[in-house]
Amino acid sequence: MKVAFYNPSRIIGGAEHLFFRLYTLYRQQGHTCKVVDYAEGALSQLGAAASDIIPITSVRRTFSVDCDLFILPPNMAYEALYNSDLKGSTKIVFWSLHPYNCVPILPLAFYKKLNASSFVKALIDYTFLAPQIRYARTLFKDASTRNALLFMDGENYSFAQKFIHSPLNRTFLPIPSPTITETRTPRDPEQRSVNFFWVGRLVDFKIGALNRLIVDLDAWAITQKFTVTLHVVGSGEAEGQMHSATHLKIEKHGHLNNQLLHKKLAAEADAVFSMGTSVLESAAIGVPSFITMPTYANLGDERSYLPLPETKSFDLGSFSISEGLLNFDKLANGAFFNEHFGETCKQYVLEHHDLTEIAAHLLEFGQRSTLLFSDVRTAYRKRFASRYLFAALTGK
Repeated sequence: MKVAFYNPSRIIGGAEHLFFRLYTLYRQQGHTCKVVDYAEGALSQLGAAASDIIPITSVRRTFSVDCDLFILPPNMAYEALYNSDLKGSTKIVFWSLHPYNCVPILPLAFYKKLNASSFVKALIDYTFLAPQIRYARTLFKDASTRNALLFMDGENYSFAQKFIHSPLNRTFLPIPSPTITETRTPRDPEQRSVNFFWVGRLVDFKIGALNRLIVDLDAWAITQKFTVTLHVVGSGEAEGQMHSATHLKIEKHGHLNNQLLHKKLAAEADAVFSMGTSVLESAAIGVPSFITMPTYANLGDERSYLPLPETKSFDLGSFSISEGLLNFDKLANGAFFNEHFGETCKQYVLEHHDLTEIAAHLLEFGQRSTLLFSDVRTAYRKRFASRYLFAALTGK
């Protein structure tokens, strides 16, 4: 099969790693696989062959790719469908990888912090986003009817359902964990230090979760007789908003490539706090792994942690759920920071997020899709001036 992914990005994050893993596996399996990205974008940085990249200088530019299946996140539909030149029989699949993927939003910090039911948000939506909202509701409702809309977890489905105001097919395809050969090194029971890790980009909806972890670990470190270190793996525009600590030692590592990260986690990590694909990677190694909840606040709620195996509907970080969330004291006083719980995390990943199985399911879903490019060409190719202007101003 000829498969193409559309996810132009200059920043390497969870979605970029996800598409690169699938790209690599499909090529190994003999499929023809292309990626639409910037010439020196994230997929190129991760190792995609130059011959497999359909290079664009901007999401505003047209591109052509020969494929049977075209896969993309819903939030990129606007530019992708308008600028793509595909054969009419190409099947399209939207895979929602973030709760707001199906929901048009303004890329502004103050807007993201508004209450969903507030008058101010409703006024802004009506003034600036009304055409996009009508378009998105029609497109994604149609895509669901045509078996062309997948959700990585229950949170994605819930947000889309509330936005579209219409029943959607509850079709889940959880994100896969990479194949990892590293295994956790047994810890010395006499060690006089403990190493916690945060793994994830330092961006607007994650920095509050990291700050909550810093505050909690700083308070916990006061009561301990050994050194407590938080290793922060990741970078991003919100790094300047990180809280400082008095009793907790913080080490910043920036972005680490997967091989180095996995070795470091296996050798040093006593527990990992993260969300999305990153929490699966640490769990696959056998490290106790905890989901942190995304928030646009500068400091997350006290009850912001969920042991990975206790998640529901494959949620790996939720803006809306509260059931089952724990505060840090509950984690510290429970039987979580040990090898047995690390193995429980590993078994969860093997059972629900196996890369080979999910890649096969994605192709199966693609074959069942009845949303063709010939349908898109006549019904859903529309340019939005606000998105075009924002892309131009931000260099996208």
